[in-house]
Amino acid sequence: MVGRVGKTKSSARRPARLPAAPRPPRPEPAHRGRGAALVMDDEECVRCVASFMLQRMGYTALTASDGREALAILKKRPCRLVLLDVMVPGGMGGVETVREIRKRHAAAPPVLAMSGNPHSQALTDPRAFGFNASIAKPFTMSELAGILNQVARRHPDLSP
Repeated sequence: MVGRVGKTKSSARRPARLPAAPRPPRPEPAHRGRGAALVMDDEECVRCVASFMLQRMGYTALTASDGREALAILKKRPCRLVLLDVMVPGGMGGVETVREIRKRHAAAPPVLAMSGNPHSQALTDPRAFGFNASIAKPFTMSELAGILNQVARRHPDLSP
């Protein structure tokens, strides 16, 4: 006898869907700031991530892709903090930019060096290049907050 072709009910049942677990709240950063902070890096993803971190800490983030653009922004808008990428291929890097910032602005804000090269001298001895501190890329928000807290001890106007 030939069986009927058609729909059959499956005896297997799908598991019940559980409600999604609530997301844990994002931890608050260990540093709080205010005012404008400038991030200069030739990589857009670094600018975006660093800007996001600074915004979470209370800053208004401004971005530049090289030193010339950073200097133009600083001419128009004062910043409480500046983060500069040490090496910018084909553009003005952080070392040249921090020199210009120090020349042009008597009351220059704290300037941090950023580099993905762990052997960069600007990372190991940032003050010798005119930076207040340095941070190796990639970095976490807690690492950035820790560096900013150290800088804020020497520059109380950095804290809210």
